[in-house]
Amino acid sequence: MNDQVEIIQSIQDRYSEQGKVSIYHTLDVTAVSILVSELTGKSVSKIFNNEIFTKMGASDSLYWWEDKNGVTIGMAGAYMTTRDWAKFGQFIIDNINQKTCMGEFYLSGIKNALPTLQRDYQDYGYYFWVQNVSNSTFESKPMIAFSGKFGHAMILDHYSNSVVLVTSASKNSKYGRKHIRRDITPGMIKEASKIQ
Repeated sequence: MNDQVEIIQSIQDRYSEQGKVSIYHTLDVTAVSILVSELTGKSVSKIFNNEIFTKMGASDSLYWWEDKNGVTIGMAGAYMTTRDWAKFGQFIIDNINQKTCMGEFYLSGIKNALPTLQRDYQDYGYYFWVQNVSNSTFESKPMIAFSGKFGHAMILDHYSNSVVLVTSASKNSKYGRKHIRRDITPGMIKEASKIQ
């Protein structure tokens, strides 16, 4: 049996009522990765590569961690160049603006995002964070926010068709006294909207 499956099956407690609050845990994403692999016979990384990465105009290659059984580690380990991460963000924005099935999925995730116990400045949508951000033309609208280790952050402003991406190596997700995800990337969205 898959080690990831055993870990997930060992959890017996329910930590919140469905649809009330999101208690983010990386095992949720891992469980979906296992389910997709079992239903399709393909890893999430292979599906992502074939259905998204190759269609978004990627300039380099994708590497995504897998366990010893070939199941994608859904919670971490997706590596792309900074340019390709930005292209992925633009791919999502394009799908939102074109009202594709994927775009509708993201809009629904924004609309139905739940408050979390982990971050007081972000809610959690369908496997992505949602953050209220202001730009130069409006005050506080919900936007998709991706985050990774050490302050890596990307915010997608689908209202103004812009992507802000920060690549960082900060141990505490801060630059000086400012938090990269909470303070810096939203400020960059506001500045980017002035350029357009």
